[in-house]
Amino acid sequence: MPCYFESHTTYDEAAYRALIAVMTRKVRPAPRIAMMSIGVLLLIGGTSWLLLSDTLVGGVLLLLAGCVIFLFSVFLEFFAAKMLMKEQKADQSVIYLYRFLDTEFTVTNAAGTSTVSYESIEKLLPFRDYLFLFGNDQVHLVEVGHLSNGKGEELCKFLESRIHPQNHG
Repeated sequence: MPCYFESHTTYDEAAYRALIAVMTRKVRPAPRIAMMSIGVLLLIGGTSWLLLSDTLVGGVLLLLAGCVIFLFSVFLEFFAAKMLMKEQKADQSVIYLYRFLDTEFTVTNAAGTSTVSYESIEKLLPFRDYLFLFGNDQVHLVEVGHLSNGKGEELCKFLESRIHPQNHG
């Protein structure tokens, strides 16, 4: 089978941060927006409490909680990437080789090679220097800057024609 595209993707902190960024900005932005909103409401409530009440403890606690929640939501990508890397035991960079064939693509790393059918991919999402392939409770990150032949846009068109062939026939 001919190999149409090939990419070496390094799963390092930058890749994990891009994954968290695409999840919190594009796929599921509501939790982050809710955290920011709660943080702002706590800050407003704490300020109001301090200005309108005789007791300082409640207002200070609300301000403190608001600051912590808001700052965590702002720096969520950094913290979540660190936590995900720790959970995945990804303390070192791992290189994945993606090879895109006619009806499937292969993913090779130090543990071995797996084959993924294009039919199992549900969504493509380009973000930063990566192309995210979502499907079957798994996400594949293809670093488009390391394509051996072609460009990211060409790979995206190729994959769209394989994933949704009824729209390209």
